[in-house]
Amino acid sequence: MKTIFTYLLLVVAFFVNAQDGTLDTAFGTNGKVDFNNFYSSSMKFDRDGKILAIGSFDGDPAIARINKDGSLDTTFNGTGISIIDVAQSSGTVASSAVDIIVYENYYLVSVSTYCKVFKLLKNGMLDTSFGINGIYEYSTGFNSGVYSLIEGKPDGSFIIARQAGPAVRNVVLFGRLANGGVDPNYNAGNPVNLIFSTETAGNYTSLNGFYIDENDFAFVSAVKNKNSTIGKQNICKKVSNNGLEQAYDYSNPIHMNWNGSAGYHKNIDGTSYFLGISNTAPFSFAIVKIQL
Repeated sequence: MKTIFTYLLLVVAFFVNAQDGTLDTAFGTNGKVDFNNFYSSSMKFDRDGKILAIGSFDGDPAIARINKDGSLDTTFNGTGISIIDVAQSSGTVASSAVDIIVYENYYLVSVSTYCKVFKLLKNGMLDTSFGINGIYEYSTGFNSGVYSLIEGKPDGSFIIARQAGPAVRNVVLFGRLANGGVDPNYNAGNPVNLIFSTETAGNYTSLNGFYIDENDFAFVSAVKNKNSTIGKQNICKKVSNNGLEQAYDYSNPIHMNWNGSAGYHKNIDGTSYFLGISNTAPFSFAIVKIQL
């Protein structure tokens, strides 16, 4: 199965190396690379400039590391692709790697479906000192959605943001130490339950953005589904470094209605962008910019 992975790397080839709007033919084959059975939903760059494709391989979470010339980095798990049996059993529900934190000597990866985080060393192998055999499992205490994002801090501690709650209308944050243990200084070791919707059953929240700024504040963005008439409403919440939700006065544009789930991106200058499909005819693609 040839997948979205091809298109992601076409984008890389175009923006990083192309000149005059043409593909860089020195990258992969004629400016693209294509790996069978690898479905990639996102990507990041390693600290040395190599590409990290985040996704799944035959239904299991997987990370592919690609050299700058488009070839698989075989120093990573011997093949360039690290596949994780996140359920550690056979016949389980398919899962995918969703988000990754890049540290100097390792990666932390969150996955869909399961409430788990795994730690990969730079050689592509699980760090068995982390959690159980390299995989840390947590519980939301609620009905859990399938999507989670993860952000790290300079000291190696990290925070997980996951869809959860009654009818999956909340987002729950978990503060964890570098070894995966509970961070006692983050909300006294308890999860932070952010309520994004109090609508009746049938409505839901879609987590679409999470980051920690230079002042250690966490910003969590989600689209609240309302109904077919009102559409979707993008909401952003702010949480302090000790896990307390902050009164947050954000500008009206991000209250706009959306016909499709919005993506959320932070620029290096501190501005943020919400991307989605406007609920105003003709339902055009919309970008909203705010200053946090």
